[in-house]
Amino acid sequence: MILLMGATGLYAQNNGNEEIPPAPWGLSSVEVLSLFGTYFTNKDWDNALRFGRWLLIAHPKEMELPGGARYRADRNFSRMITTYQEIAGQQTDPVLREAYIDSAKALYIRVLDIFDEGEIDRYRWTFDFGRFLQTNRSFENNDMLAVEQYLKLFEKDPSRLLNEANGYYIQFIVDQYVRNNMRDEAIALMAETESMVGPETITFFGTVRGRLFSNPEERIEYLLTLGDDIEIIQELFELYQRVGNREKVNELAVTLYEREPNFENTIRMADMATTDANYRQAIRFLEEALTRTEDMVQRRDATLRISENHLNMDNLQLAREYARRASRIDPTWGQPFLRIADIYAQAVSQCAGGTIAREDKVVYYLVLDYLDRARSVDPSTAQTVQRLYRTYQNVLPSTEEKFFMNWNAGDRIRVDGSLKQCYAWIDATTTIR
Repeated sequence: MILLMGATGLYAQNNGNEEIPPAPWGLSSVEVLSLFGTYFTNKDWDNALRFGRWLLIAHPKEMELPGGARYRADRNFSRMITTYQEIAGQQTDPVLREAYIDSAKALYIRVLDIFDEGEIDRYRWTFDFGRFLQTNRSFENNDMLAVEQYLKLFEKDPSRLLNEANGYYIQFIVDQYVRNNMRDEAIALMAETESMVGPETITFFGTVRGRLFSNPEERIEYLLTLGDDIEIIQELFELYQRVGNREKVNELAVTLYEREPNFENTIRMADMATTDANYRQAIRFLEEALTRTEDMVQRRDATLRISENHLNMDNLQLAREYARRASRIDPTWGQPFLRIADIYAQAVSQCAGGTIAREDKVVYYLVLDYLDRARSVDPSTAQTVQRLYRTYQNVLPSTEEKFFMNWNAGDRIRVDGSLKQCYAWIDATTTIR
């Protein structure tokens, strides 16, 4: 242990003026270098340590080699770091194990102190030192020590660090800032790098901001300082929805639509118009949205919503037309048939006025026909159909009314102008039940 710690001290102190200890076994420097390489290659860590330690003291940077060969001083340091780590892994005594790891740490510091950029790849050495600190838990505050190294790399070459391991290291720095209550530093670093990182890191930043700003009002205040990128406007829109600021929600919905009139933003404009009972404008936006998507579900939903808005304006014939279009887009969807059933039920209310005649009640057979169609193509509508059945069966023609009109079960009957002029547009056939 005394020899180990003494050697570590020499690494830090020897600058060429102190007395160099004699070489092991009285060998020449070249012989020591050769044996060190052999022992290291053969994983004879104890002998590698003995010879390598002397090399780093006697020849930390220079040695004359036969034939003018290049002396790889940095490789000796790298091999000795590995040697110390391998020996540390063999120790059962935690104190001794930590001493070997600390010696490896001292070598990293020594390399970065004595070699300049032209002699080593300082970026890679600093990066490896950060990884070493990060993976050795025995050092106090080791993760923040690693952060110090990564920040040096960020200052030296931001793009290179940001792209290392798909942004892992910039994420690590931000995470450590958060863990150490360095919120302002985390916010500043994310703001500085967000335009340069990949999608995985952007997602990570979003998660971190969610942790930093649990209060939506606080998050809004922060976002307002970041400019008007479309992603920021989108997040502000969602936050204003959470806090119930309808004026801002409407304002940003318009901004999103004007900046990027895609399907989602156009549908949002339709939502706003519908909420304000501006059904004609809602239809205009829904028609526009249909031109901005090829997705079947989006197209069928938007088409049925056009039907709903026409129904809200009592345009029954157009409401039915768009319900039929929605059904053609997705023939397995039962909702358009439920809509048509509702349209025909409202037709009765329009035609009959305050008093429902026997002729009006015939239309409810058609309503039941469409409820049946909904259930047959889409089993998920079964519960809704059952509930509506109970409602409409109560208003069907009674036995007495059918007798009076000479209607018999199974008879086919037209629902058109022959029944009542106001039903001419329906122009359909149903069956007496």
